[in-house]
Amino acid sequence: MRFRQTMIALCAALTAMAASNVCAEVSEITIAQQYGVSFLPLMEMEKLGLVEKHAAKLGLPGVTVKWAKVAGPSVMNDGLISGALHFASQGAPSLITLWSKTGGQIKGVAALTTYPLYLVTRDPDVKTIKDFTAKDKIAVPSVKISTQAIMLQMAAAKAFGENEYGKLDPLTISLSHPDATLAFLGNTAGVNTHFSTSPFYETEIKVPGAHVITTSYEILGGPATALILTSSAKFRDANPKATRRCSTRSARRSIPSTRTSAPPPSSISRSPTTPNRRSTKSSRVLATRTTFLRCGL
Repeated sequence: MRFRQTMIALCAALTAMAASNVCAEVSEITIAQQYGVSFLPLMEMEKLGLVEKHAAKLGLPGVTVKWAKVAGPSVMNDGLISGALHFASQGAPSLITLWSKTGGQIKGVAALTTYPLYLVTRDPDVKTIKDFTAKDKIAVPSVKISTQAIMLQMAAAKAFGENEYGKLDPLTISLSHPDATLAFLGNTAGVNTHFSTSPFYETEIKVPGAHVITTSYEILGGPATALILTSSAKFRDANPKATRRCSTRSARRSIPSTRTSAPPPSSISRSPTTPNRRSTKSSRVLATRTTFLRCGL
């Protein structure tokens, strides 16, 4: 029931924004998403045509939706800035980075999900973050700017010191989750580690010798908003009152409604020699948890 309410609320926000731009002859809105269970609310909205249905109820029968699948946030960042994309589904760290670089022109619309990310490796010599060496290659959706890349930097800062937050960046490679999983399973392109998400993690952990090094929950010190629907201020400014009202309602209703069924970090099977750690909170964690206070509407 709550999941259905989340989808309806998101549809209301999207259709309200589309309605505010009809006078500018916007008859199609484009929404980008990546791969994984965390995008389930958007998948359902696409499959059931919910945005179009709710637009019709608002007296906008001609509005259509183009759903774009992309590999990582770098493509979505470019699309939002150029105007090629109207909405994107991104991690909180990606939104914070983009909001800062654009002077607040890219903002959060609604929270979508909270879910754990898993740093999985098949290297038997790697038991902790400190054990990675030049022979390891870590797959993330987009180097340096994706949620996974920033989580890795936070873990490195805790392990090596704040000034060494980028110590593991040279080991990362940009791959979509499906491509990263194939590389991990086949041990191709040198990829032996993947900062993964469901349902790809469940496949990778079955590989003999595969084990979890850490999770996003451990790095952050607990759950936090993981996925956010974002848009540009330019696209929404045509009708700020309707946008603010709909998107605020959507955010409030979606945050607790779409948690994935992945097991909590404390229940993950890991190497016997790897402790179950929880990192202390840092300023970047606080920034992640207060995304909507600074970057939202």
